[in-house]
Amino acid sequence: LLDPDQKEIFSKAGIMHIMAVSGLHAGIVSMLAMGLLFFLKGRLHFLRVVIAIVSLWAFAFITGLTPSVTRASLMFSFLHIGLLIKRPVNNINSILASAFFLIVIHPSVIFESGFQLSYLAVIYIICLANHFSKQLLIKNRIINYLWQSTLIALIAQIGTLPLTITLFNRFPTCFLLTNIFIIPIATAALICGLITLITCPISFVSSFVASLTNFLVKTTETLTYKTASLPFSTIDNIGMTTIECIMLLITIALISRYITNRKKLSPILPLCSVLLFLVIGLYVDLITSKENKLIVYNTTGYTTVGIQQGKKLYIFSNDIEENQAVKKHASTLRLKTVIQSLDQLPLLLECYDNKILIIDHFNDSYINDNINIFIVTRNPSYYLSQPNHLSTLILSNEVRTSYYSEIYLNPLYYDTIHNINGEGAFMTDL
Repeated sequence: LLDPDQKEIFSKAGIMHIMAVSGLHAGIVSMLAMGLLFFLKGRLHFLRVVIAIVSLWAFAFITGLTPSVTRASLMFSFLHIGLLIKRPVNNINSILASAFFLIVIHPSVIFESGFQLSYLAVIYIICLANHFSKQLLIKNRIINYLWQSTLIALIAQIGTLPLTITLFNRFPTCFLLTNIFIIPIATAALICGLITLITCPISFVSSFVASLTNFLVKTTETLTYKTASLPFSTIDNIGMTTIECIMLLITIALISRYITNRKKLSPILPLCSVLLFLVIGLYVDLITSKENKLIVYNTTGYTTVGIQQGKKLYIFSNDIEENQAVKKHASTLRLKTVIQSLDQLPLLLECYDNKILIIDHFNDSYINDNINIFIVTRNPSYYLSQPNHLSTLILSNEVRTSYYSEIYLNPLYYDTIHNINGEGAFMTDL
């Protein structure tokens, strides 16, 4: 229910995870349930664990069983049951078991960004947090709490950095500041919200707690807005390919492990991984510089055509502003973008031996043996009076093909027919 502007602010501040229903909130619910039932001890401890698990899964079902919440609910359930039967659960086994259950139930979840980010963050925290916390021991409880919160936020952010850049083309530089101050306030707001529900029969108590919740929520929003407004609060339009992302993940893991155990581990392996990451980046740039492609993007409400010639990307669009699909493509391959308007049609583009004609509808006057790619940007109400064999026909997502028009879009007349609306973006080598 957030406005787009609010989402942008939380994203820039690096705390979108507190607004998305996530494992953080599942953990808070679990700890709150166990804390409120502190009086159930001895033989009644079993009842305490059962209520905590039921509360956890009730929260998971109410919030839609998102991958991050389901992962956390499974993990905390394993943890509670393990402690109950006096068999402490290994954290890595617990996280991998929850991932196994999720993939068995819903295999395509492995491709969801929420699944990838949540598991990656938790695995990094489990593997590295304890080792890093031993590097600096603080006796003061308040300072130690701030240090532990900062450390966990830093590890989670560094661990998910390659995937965040690959998926969103953005890196929030103020994430440490926001995580230190805003996460405790947001946590208090969630707890107060749950207490408001519990105390609703006692009106004066619930009213007071609700007012406190409102204050905490407004404080969170104000601090987030001020953080997002800071100069250089975020680095935008940066990206990397999948192979670069995987190599950077391995490099970060090796460097982090070396920092926490310098006496036993050699620096050769981390240095080699850094070198390999740089070599892969250079190789991607070299391959990209030799590519020539036609891209018709899947942009909603308007047509966007791209011609990639080496490291340059020429964009022809009805909307002169760059959209997210173009930004992601250009930043991933580090392309320089040149934008031109697509208001005047027909438009003939020539690239090497290819002639590309962008038109709003078909008629016989456009047929030319030298034109091998047609891109239609409007509803194709006019068709050829005589069938001609054409190489490629691309229908942008502005085109709404009915059953009647499908009869005329006969594959016998074209080598390739691609409907952006139903098949997604189109890309081919030129």
